[in-house]
Amino acid sequence: MLLTPESEVAERLAVKDLGDFTRAAVQVVQDLFGARQPDQPQELVVELTIQPRGTVGARLRSYPGLSRTILDPLRLELMGLPCPIIEGGTVAFEAYFLVWADLMTLH
Repeated sequence: MLLTPESEVAERLAVKDLGDFTRAAVQVVQDLFGARQPDQPQELVVELTIQPRGTVGARLRSYPGLSRTILDPLRLELMGLPCPIIEGGTVAFEAYFLVWADLMTLH
């Protein structure tokens, strides 16, 4: 879900570039949780902000609550993703996951 108005996103970033970046972020989450021993099902919200000069900001929230030993490395890996260089402001979006459930989904 976009957190930046669509008109601003269109000025700053090609749809293909946003799609490629989003798919890479989803893959990071799926790889991390797919490689771990399943635990209690969790809801995970990943908020990513593509910033000017090619940096990424990441905020993670989970319910009922993942440990920092899982969230901190995930956040750092997401922040290290290569991203498009943009100008004129940031582009932010959220992705929602169910982890350790029967199926990990993105809404």
